[in-house]
Amino acid sequence: MSEENKSGTKLFKLIRIIILLIAIAFSGCILYQKTSNKGLINAQKNVNIPQSNLYDDVRIKNFASRHKSILKKIEITKIEDSLLNEKSYACITVKNKSNSPISNFLIVIDLYDKDGNIITDSSDSIKSFASNAEYTFKIPITRGHISHWEVADIDEY
Repeated sequence: MSEENKSGTKLFKLIRIIILLIAIAFSGCILYQKTSNKGLINAQKNVNIPQSNLYDDVRIKNFASRHKSILKKIEITKIEDSLLNEKSYACITVKNKSNSPISNFLIVIDLYDKDGNIITDSSDSIKSFASNAEYTFKIPITRGHISHWEVADIDEY
C-alpha cells in the first residue's frame, strides 16, 4: 500500500470518528434541551403545576389578591390555553369547595394587546355548579392582536 493510500485511509477514519463524535454531541444536546425545557413548556401551558404555585400564575395572580371571598367557595385547579377546532380558548378548571351548589357562576377574562392595553373581554358561565363538583370553563379567545389574557372576574350573577 502506498504512503498516499495509507494517509488517505487514516484521514477517512479520522473524518468518520469526528462525524461520530459530532453526532453523539448533537444527540446529547437535543436530549438535554428536551428534558431541560420540559418545565418551561409546562409552565407556559400551565400543565401539572402544583397547587401551591398555581396562584402565582400571572393570569390569575391579580384577581386572587383582590377577590379572596369567592376563593373561599371555589378552588382553581388548572389553567391552560387550548386550541379546539381552530379556535383558541382559555380553559380554567374550577372546583366548588362549598357544601351547596352555586347558581349562575361566571368567569370573565380580559384580553390584552402587546402594550398591556385591554382590548376586550370574554367569558363562560354555568347555570348550576354542584357542590364539590369540578368544571372546566372554556372561554373563547379572539386571537388577532391579543398577546395575553388575565382573569378579570369570577362570581355568581
